[in-house]
Amino acid sequence: MLFSAAIPYQGGTHHVNEQPPAYWADIFEKEGFVCFDILRERILGDASIDWCYRQNILIFIHKDKQDMLTKQGFSSGKPIYIAAYYIWKSQEDVLSIAKNYMRIRSMFAKIPFLKASYKKFIK
Repeated sequence: MLFSAAIPYQGGTHHVNEQPPAYWADIFEKEGFVCFDILRERILGDASIDWCYRQNILIFIHKDKQDMLTKQGFSSGKPIYIAAYYIWKSQEDVLSIAKNYMRIRSMFAKIPFLKASYKKFIK
């Protein structure tokens, strides 16, 4: 089973239970599934894939069938939490946009003939 869920502080539409990957591995384990974290290491550096998928995508297989993957040399275990860089980068981008907005906003407020237009559109 291919599974993906938002991590803490990821944000996004309808993300109401953001949890680290190990949380989900524990939930699935209680239902008889084993986590094989075999995709993320292959796609982690691929910028053409959105960072949240690179961070969040996991494979779960029922414990009775896990030999299908272990015979191919894959190992199971708790997935590691690798998101810090991506969350920081995403928030850095938002901060950069906010700083640009504030700089432009202050410039508009200082130009007399734009000041009235600025006040009209900012409301």
